[in-house]
Amino acid sequence: MSYWVVNLDEPEHDSKLRWKLFANPMKESATFRAIVSIPGEKQFELFVAACRKVRTDRFDGQEFLFQRKELPGGVYFFRISDVQGKSASGKITGVY
Repeated sequence: MSYWVVNLDEPEHDSKLRWKLFANPMKESATFRAIVSIPGEKQFELFVAACRKVRTDRFDGQEFLFQRKELPGGVYFFRISDVQGKSASGKITGVY
């Protein structure tokens, strides 16, 4: 049995939280949901601990469904950014 824990950090200069996370810890998927409406295309990027990008997903709505798919256990870092250059980042840890 495995589980994945997601830590979501938002920039300190931003006084309002912009994203919420549902299903944490997760097994196969988690949903990132915008708390306030964020216009335009957003991008989710996933990196291994060595800073190599392993996944990029683009989405237009106010939710993004992160699916673990075939990711092996380990530590990953992510960034969600919008067309205005604002971003949120965090860490995903897979434990078996």
